[in-house]
Amino acid sequence: MAAKNRWMVLCLAGVLSVAGCSSDNGGGSGKIGEQPETDTGSVEEDTGGSDEDAAQGPVTYYQHIKPILESNCVSCHTEGGIAPFVLDSYEAAKPVAGGLATAVESGSMPPWPPQEGCGEFQHTRAVTADEIAKIREWADTGAPEGDPANAASGQVDTVELGEPDFVADPGFDYVGNPPEGGIDDYHCFVIDPQLDQDRFLRAFESIPGNDSIVHHVLLYSAGPDEASRIQELEDEDTSSPGYTCFGGPRLSEPTLLGGWVPGTVPLDFGADKGIRIEQGSKLVMQVHYNMLNDPGGTDRTTVELHYTDGTPDVELAMLPLAQTNLNIAAGNAEAVETVSIDLPIPIDLYGVVPHMHLLGKSIDVKYTKDGQDTCLVDIPEWDFDWQGFYLYKDPVRIPGSSRVTLTCKFDNSPENQPDGRTPRDVTWGEGTYDEMCLNYVIIKRPPGL
Repeated sequence: MAAKNRWMVLCLAGVLSVAGCSSDNGGGSGKIGEQPETDTGSVEEDTGGSDEDAAQGPVTYYQHIKPILESNCVSCHTEGGIAPFVLDSYEAAKPVAGGLATAVESGSMPPWPPQEGCGEFQHTRAVTADEIAKIREWADTGAPEGDPANAASGQVDTVELGEPDFVADPGFDYVGNPPEGGIDDYHCFVIDPQLDQDRFLRAFESIPGNDSIVHHVLLYSAGPDEASRIQELEDEDTSSPGYTCFGGPRLSEPTLLGGWVPGTVPLDFGADKGIRIEQGSKLVMQVHYNMLNDPGGTDRTTVELHYTDGTPDVELAMLPLAQTNLNIAAGNAEAVETVSIDLPIPIDLYGVVPHMHLLGKSIDVKYTKDGQDTCLVDIPEWDFDWQGFYLYKDPVRIPGSSRVTLTCKFDNSPENQPDGRTPRDVTWGEGTYDEMCLNYVIIKRPPGL
């Protein structure tokens, strides 16, 4: 579906104006705030044994490897989890020790796409160089068990939110329904939060009903003017309540509220910050199901919403910077799309949400001030299955008169086609075989927006 090109501007009309925006093909509008239609190896503290421990004897599972796995892997690699095998015991980990070492050395596991050194984010899923070396040594020395009596424990990242203000519940058990011959199903559930006034979302927690098939969850709000479109979509899909939705909610002006993938902690903006949900809005919950581990499985995922008490000190806005006029030629393995915006005022950036589809190779966002580039997020190896929400440890102040640039690289070669398709020219769209070049920015809402 084509974008509606209804743009929100980062300033009060008539008071501030956007200085300009540009694109490599001259067609992108590029304003932070345009609402296109969409779905949706760092170094951390060492969670393994100390250097002194390693020096005193061989690397063993219970003393060194177990805490690393508990901190970074077991949330997915556990019985009933989304991962295809478990890593929650010595008996499970030993047979795959060599593959485990290779995975962490390559950076493919644990999945943490942002490049180290570009932005300092909360809740990173990353292993240190020392931990990688320990896993490799353990694998190369026969994966010794060690002494269970002296087992070390990992530091699991948690966020405690308390009782929710509202639970978004579809109200029924959904049966995964991928297309014939496929394993992936994208379904949107419509839920009424029954708001008689505007509320501000401060935190979001997804509760998967079936961990073995729920791959990601995205939550949107849709204003009252979207009611007829939602009804149209539900009428088109008679298989179950809700409707099918690969690229996004298939609405003209949805507001992205939050997201979740396995292994992540709840999204928490803080008690004094929140995103507005307008009175009379509906919630649209997109769930990506991967049915490989449980063909025919059912699910009743819910989302717990936590509101601020009244109007927050900091009202956040989640606004998109997008190149909606992208054109990726068939066979082009090195396609590059960019879009920029010049900011007339400073903004406080709290997080970023990069997004592409299946042909994406890499995506990055930077700002330029007085000829100096500052990296905001860089994902050098895009993986559609591991897209995420990235909140900064501290807000990033982008000075006024800066230029913000989004760059997306795509591979549309025959070797990189989903389902072995023949390459074709690809443009913006929500379909499986369409593409997007998009980054949501989570900012402090400027006065007048």
